[in-house]
Amino acid sequence: MILTLHNPEWATEFAALRDVYVSSLGKLLLRVEHVGSTAVPNLRAKPILDIDIVMPSYSLATSRAEPNW
Repeated sequence: MILTLHNPEWATEFAALRDVYVSSLGKLLLRVEHVGSTAVPNLRAKPILDIDIVMPSYSLATSRAEPNW
């Protein structure tokens, strides 16, 4: 994959995805973080968003593994 110039829309895309996780998982979350090169302004990056979903326990994640849509 080729590195591209930083795209300010990555922050907007992350915010939209974070909202999906928060609305789906709610109080199970501690936080949702935009990590990796796309989170750093002015840094060339692979145009793939890296997102960490932080929960207090791994068992909470496995109990919600099946989508509810």
